[in-house]
Amino acid sequence: MDGALVLITDRGDELRVESAFRIVAGDVAATIDPADAAGEDATLEPLRGEITAASAAADGTLELRVGTTALSVPPDPDFEAWGLVCRDGARVVCMPGGGLTTWPAEARP
Repeated sequence: MDGALVLITDRGDELRVESAFRIVAGDVAATIDPADAAGEDATLEPLRGEITAASAAADGTLELRVGTTALSVPPDPDFEAWGLVCRDGARVVCMPGGGLTTWPAEARP
């Protein structure tokens, strides 16, 4: 892992989680820092499925469901906790300290 958890959607969008997040898979719950996630492959394995639900709160908290696994990424006080880059160029980023910033899709001729 390169210091980030990277999930690619079936549409080709890329979600990068770069701050500590909480994962709940069945009866197992863990908080993982992507920078220290070497050897966490078994814990992260449930995230290799299809994203079935996603939402971002105004404070920047990201909630994902991958099958029956839940992932929660709170804002980081000092860094961008996560960012989504869509295939069309649209972007959503959780800003340091919380809140969201968005960029529209790239104009296409």
